[in-house]
Amino acid sequence: QTVGIDIALLDSHMPIMSGREMYDLMNKDSQLSKIPVIFITSEGSSESIKMLFKSGVRYIHKPFTPELLHETVVAVLEEKYESSV
Repeated sequence: QTVGIDIALLDSHMPIMSGREMYDLMNKDSQLSKIPVIFITSEGSSESIKMLFKSGVRYIHKPFTPELLHETVVAVLEEKYESSV
């Protein structure tokens, strides 16, 4: 189990650090690196987004619908809990 956090939603443009910087920090921590991440971005062709996608991180492009967010969160959590069984 990880520190009681089931999923992290990271925006590419956050006030103190970018979502990519947060993701990199999370990956340096043995507990936080286990938390699945959904990256939210308005950048469609950014190299950093492409690299995150290649590493298995899900992302949602802005603007998005509540239904798309819900479907993505459910899919990621199902993957998380299926792999931990």
